[in-house]
Amino acid sequence: MQVKAALVRVRSVGNEESSFEKVSILLSDFGVYIKNEDSLHLFPWEKILEIKWDDMKVVERVWAEAVLDTLEDFMDDDFLDEIDAEEPEKETKPDDPNANPYE
Repeated sequence: MQVKAALVRVRSVGNEESSFEKVSILLSDFGVYIKNEDSLHLFPWEKILEIKWDDMKVVERVWAEAVLDTLEDFMDDDFLDEIDAEEPEKETKPDDPNANPYE
């Protein structure tokens, strides 16, 4: 997702903290691209300290995307496979002499 950020704080080479104000950013799986007037930077998520948005339209857009991503992660195929893989409980009759209630 590409949006305009009011502030992005990052930890750059040498553990120095840097900040970028009023820049376009592109959020990707492996990090954040930060584009200003004369350069383009890519920082991995581990180096991102803070991203601040102050435009309410952008805030709503980012929030909606975050909610959708969270729901997608929750409904991931692995999660659904785990649900399908669960064995249903065996039904036994209480007066069945061969039924072991401790299994």
